[in-house]
Amino acid sequence: MIRELFHALLVGVGAALGGLTRWGVTLTFVSLLELSFPLGTLFVNVTGCFILGYLAKWLTDRLPLHFEEWRLLCAVGFCGGYTTFSTYEWEVSGLFGQGFSLTAIGYLVVSVVLGLLAVQLGAWLAERRDHSDDSLDDPEEAVILPALPAKNNPQR
Repeated sequence: MIRELFHALLVGVGAALGGLTRWGVTLTFVSLLELSFPLGTLFVNVTGCFILGYLAKWLTDRLPLHFEEWRLLCAVGFCGGYTTFSTYEWEVSGLFGQGFSLTAIGYLVVSVVLGLLAVQLGAWLAERRDHSDDSLDDPEEAVILPALPAKNNPQR
């Protein structure tokens, strides 16, 4: 019971920090650019994907003993509060509703593609962070994400 309460606290603190960060980033974009395109939300979604990709890989590789607590604080809490896919969907729906169908479709495609690339880049950088060899120069060794386990592989 105490452990579950502690885990809930970690998620809550992370979500509060992520939400405040999202709010600050969005305000910054709105005040600086004054665009009708939701660039602040796009930026938050792409950077959130990068952060999640990086943290998921780094936390798994570097902190196996305390992985669950850090995952709850950073991935579930912070990234959950920071990323804005519910806001993203609302904005896409609004663009369609206002008759800006091409803009809505463009926003959907750009968000998904850049988000996927950011997750891959974050995981790749986390994997390479502590490597001191020159394996980055060899494209044959560039494994971006680990392969999914086979269903019939009892070791995983």
